Amino acid sequence: SERAELQERLAQAVETTERLPMYEQRVAEKLSELGALRDREVDENHLAELRSWLVAAARQSGCQVRRIDFASPASRPWKTDDHPIDLPADGDKRGANTPFDLQTRPGAFSVTGTTSEVLALLKSIDDDQRLKHTNTLDLKPTSRSSQELQLELNLWYFALVKSKGVA
Repeated sequence: SERAELQERLAQAVETTERLPMYEQRVAEKLSELGALRDREVDENHLAELRSWLVAAARQSGCQVRRIDFASPASRPWKTDDHPIDLPADGDKRGANTPFDLQTRPGAFSVTGTTSEVLALLKSIDDDQRLKHTNTLDLKPTSRSSQELQLELNLWYFALVKSKGVA
């Protein structure tokens, strides 16, 4: 019986080693997905790059930048089955705690330009792959006779960070 038990354990070990390449491939795929998501988040380290990109996108579209402000991020615990724009009152839809906090960084962006310039800028911002949500968008003419528009855009940029106290 001892020999049969050892043979069974050996067979399980051989089966596990045969599946090892599949597991390694899945780990590599998941690490690649994680890297792609990490490249899309906006944390403190990416803020200067984002600011420069917004200015360049506005200039490239022909718009004039009036203001770019980023506030300090707000943090909240990230749960399984969570969504970045869920409000605390929506918490009952969320699952168990995770070892992460969601950082939401508000950004205010104001530009002026013609209709086509503002549309080109909005398309550039929409095409940008960073994790973001448009909180408010206000578009109005700068004066009655002018063809120039003023765009006030409030965006939320997101990042997941390890919760304090989690190693």
